[in-house]
Amino acid sequence: MTWDARFFIAIFEGGEWCKVHTFSGGKSPGKHCLSALEGLDGEPRRVALVGREQRLERRMGDAFFDGGSVRALGVEASVDARDRFHWIRVPRVLTYWSATGAARVAVDGRVREAFGVLEHAWGAETRIDVARLAPSRWRWDVLWLGEDRFFAGLAVHGFGPRGVARLRVGCGTTNVSAIRIRGRRDRWSGTMRTREGTLRYEARAATPISPEVEGGGFLGFTWEGTFGAERLSGSGFSEFRGA
Repeated sequence: MTWDARFFIAIFEGGEWCKVHTFSGGKSPGKHCLSALEGLDGEPRRVALVGREQRLERRMGDAFFDGGSVRALGVEASVDARDRFHWIRVPRVLTYWSATGAARVAVDGRVREAFGVLEHAWGAETRIDVARLAPSRWRWDVLWLGEDRFFAGLAVHGFGPRGVARLRVGCGTTNVSAIRIRGRRDRWSGTMRTREGTLRYEARAATPISPEVEGGGFLGFTWEGTFGAERLSGSGFSEFRGA
């Protein structure tokens, strides 16, 4: 392992959000970390991002992860993260997993209940310019259904689907077998299919875009949809490129 990255995402009601990440930086001059696929390369970073309805805040400084506890500038969080899902697992090349659960988050002293995503990625370096080879269009949506229920799906142009969902409170996760996300930066629609049914949703941006990804960024959103005969609505978090 030549680099290490840890992430925490909190999704609040109304589509507001915060994200904390730490990145160790690369070890070899002239090489690129495979994390450059998500815009992380070069120097170490410790960043807290706060997405509010009318503004974004980017805070550079100390950030720490200790199990399910996270601390950064103005942010303190605890998350009951469980059921690891590997987005990719290639030993000595690239490993990236997520775990999810209910979270309690304080931002500048205001404590709120949230849905939390805790992630860990690590891997190798290469002389190839990874960022230039990254897919030109992709979108990762996390939709909070209330309590610890959620859908998360990665739609990458030209590649197969990758996703996971928790459909009942307190239960384990199930894989998402098909994903389709289409639309604009600020308004889009999607479907995510599991063996128990298909979620269909319409999403609308609730915060400005944080331009952390070349040609895209991060934002919070609200959504309405159906899962079979059940009508649902909630908030979510999206990362995208090329929408």
